[in-house]
Amino acid sequence: MRLKIAVVLLLTAACLAWVLWGLDVGEFLKVFAGARWWWLLPMALLQLGVHAARTRLLQLLIEPRVPYWPFFSLNAISNLAINVVPGRLGELVRPYLLLEQHSIPLGASFAAVFLARLVDVMMLLVLLLSVGLFVDLPAQGIVVGGVDVLTAGQRAGGVVA
Repeated sequence: MRLKIAVVLLLTAACLAWVLWGLDVGEFLKVFAGARWWWLLPMALLQLGVHAARTRLLQLLIEPRVPYWPFFSLNAISNLAINVVPGRLGELVRPYLLLEQHSIPLGASFAAVFLARLVDVMMLLVLLLSVGLFVDLPAQGIVVGGVDVLTAGQRAGGVVA
């Protein structure tokens, strides 16, 4: 077990070093000093609410049921891995931990993660459609990398709907 923890910590440190390589420390400290720290509390509360809701969604998708608080902790660990490990490979942590800690088969875990990501995509499309319907946008659209993302999102939302 200690070897596993050591390997995970080493991999995490390597990924963080890779991301922070070439960071201009002076510029970072200047931006850090000018931050609006009072935004941290509402942002943290919103993030906690989103995490709680996503944990509940995944809990409902997994059979047999895992108690909420152990699943909340497991979900937090996997979200950390998603944010630290490149290429969203941290998504593999959740099924592994469910297998390791609660004997839930990998197939069921991967299916639950896939369905949760599908719900995420659907919500993003709903938000994109809402922006297109209720917000005044430039006539030329919102072009990113040569693609009008609003039009593309509305078309994708229409197909999904």
